[in-house]
Formats: sequence, C-alpha cells, structure tokens
Amino acid sequence: MKANPNIHTLNISSCNHLTDITCAGMLNVPHLNKLTHLDMSYCYNITSPMLAAVVSKCPLLKRFAVRYCHNLQDDLLDALSNHCPLLEIFDAPNCRHFSDLAICNMAAKCTHIAQIDFCGLDKMGDIAVIALSTYCIQLQLLIISSCPQLSDAAYKSLAKCKYLQRLCISNSLTLSK
Repeated sequence: MKANPNIHTLNISSCNHLTDITCAGMLNVPHLNKLTHLDMSYCYNITSPMLAAVVSKCPLLKRFAVRYCHNLQDDLLDALSNHCPLLEIFDAPNCRHFSDLAICNMAAKCTHIAQIDFCGLDKMGDIAVIALSTYCIQLQLLIISSCPQLSDAAYKSLAKCKYLQRLCISNSLTLSK
C-alpha cells in the first residue's frame, strides 16, 4: 500500500494486535514526517523504543495519545523532547513509568504544550509539575489526578499558569486542607 502524502492524522488506537514488528513498517512510510496527530492509545504490545523511533520521524507532531500504554518509559519522552517541538497535546493517562527528569526535559523543550494528561502517574513529583507550570506557559488543561506524590508546592506553582482553564486533581490525597 502506498502512503498518501495528504494524511496528517493517524489513529490506530485499540489495535491490540500491533507489535514492534508490525509497527516497524511505519518507519519506512515516506510521509510520516507530515503527521500532526497520532493516536496509539491502547496499543499494549508496542514498546517504548518503537514508539520513540516513530515519533522521532514526526517533527510536525502536535497531538500525541498513548492512553493506557502501561509499559512506556522515559525514552519516549526523550524522543518527544528532541524531535517534536510543536507538541501541544499529550494524552498519556496511566503511563506509569515516566520519571520527573524526563517530564522536566519535555516541559523545557516542548513549550507549546497546552493540554497534558498524566493521570495515574503515581511517581510524579512536585518538580515535574513545577517544570510544566514554568515552561509550558500556554497550559490550558492539566490532568494530574491520582498522582499521590504531589504536594502543595506543585499545586501552588500552577498559580502562574495564566491560561489554565481546567485542572483535574481528583484523588489527590496529599492536598492539604
């Protein structure tokens, strides 16, 4: 099948049968660099290194979703940081293995982020939220529900986000009274 140069959105979410081997064919698609929207949510069998390789070929990527891809690691965030400076929306709830350092790096390099969902990232600390509020000045939506490591310092840092319209912090047990 020939690639269509007009395709800018690719949604292959919930394709549970996709593996790194089947996904590797995407790396040879000549117009992959024209993608602005990519949704690979619920693709449980694709590894973080493969997704990192895919996004490294998508410099125009603005929206990226990997909802409930539980095994993703920092190498994916590093690839987004280094190859997708136009990223505006990152949807990654229940991707539990991202470190604060990788989130900080992404925030510093992907400064156009307006919406981000890190719900269920139980290792996320204050420093990651502080980096998002510092570097992503266009932040409008932040979902950090069920992130038990966050303290008041993280929440207070969000006061400088003048465009923030929606903040989801449900199930945040550490929020003081």
